[in-house]
Amino acid sequence: MKWDIRGYNGMGPLYLGMNAAEVAAIPVMGAPMRTDPAYDGSLVEFRGIDLPMCNYVGGVLVTIDTSRRVAGVWFGDMNIYETPPREVLQTLERASGQVFLGLGTVLFMGIGLNVGGVYFEDSNEFFDPTRDQDDRGVAVFQWGAFDELLHEYKPFTFL
Repeated sequence: MKWDIRGYNGMGPLYLGMNAAEVAAIPVMGAPMRTDPAYDGSLVEFRGIDLPMCNYVGGVLVTIDTSRRVAGVWFGDMNIYETPPREVLQTLERASGQVFLGLGTVLFMGIGLNVGGVYFEDSNEFFDPTRDQDDRGVAVFQWGAFDELLHEYKPFTFL
């Protein structure tokens, strides 16, 4: 499966704004293995480590999260988890414009993406598979999803 990222829109066959029944009707997704409440009152559906997690607010899909175990996550012609981390962040920054760093993640507001486990601010280092536990993740989110948290982030650049 190819999970093409469409910032502020979706990923692969998933579109932000879908309801849980529409997501479950997608053959590759099917019914969730479990659904858990999140700290913010949203619901998160888990279908296994090789499929995206779906986060719903008010019954509407608002965030699509992947880990490095989800194969075939692409942004344009770049495979996110197969491309060197510095190149991933630089490519996303060129597409997004302004980048924000905080809460252990890199926020690309211009394209609706949040990336974690790729850059470590405290050591100013990029993920290194020979050294680091692989906790990389990419999330597509709906417009406004990070507005209340933006004060926790600061402008940054990888270019």
